[in-house]
Amino acid sequence: MWLAPIRSGLGEKKMEDLDIAMHAWNLFVEDTESYYGVNLNVLTKAYCTEHGKYYRKSSIWNNLHPNQVIGQTVVIKEIDCLLATVDEIREVRAQVTMPIKIDMARLAALAGWFCSFSMRDTHYFLLTLSRMVSKTQQLKKSS
Repeated sequence: MWLAPIRSGLGEKKMEDLDIAMHAWNLFVEDTESYYGVNLNVLTKAYCTEHGKYYRKSSIWNNLHPNQVIGQTVVIKEIDCLLATVDEIREVRAQVTMPIKIDMARLAALAGWFCSFSMRDTHYFLLTLSRMVSKTQQLKKSS
């Protein structure tokens, strides 16, 4: 598993989407009160909190171009796809240092990805992982 600092416009896009969602909510609250006499302001704080978490703290999948990487890439975990257990991959912890290599670059995110040495291994890893997750879920249901 690899990790690297990147530059991207996706953070700004997510913040713009949050602003749009909050504006739409405020219009909805105003319309509901003016048309139906129902004041939904009590829900605004919870709505804002939920959407803030979604737009600011959720990860996204995106294609990564090499010129977006602005610092040193690091391996945070090596996994033998033929022998890995769910417990071994359930949690990943690592202390890393990733110096930024480009002057005046703005850190937008940390990108993470997997690397495999052959498509056969990647396919087998995905197949094995789905089987292990299935088996773990079955064991939890039966206990």
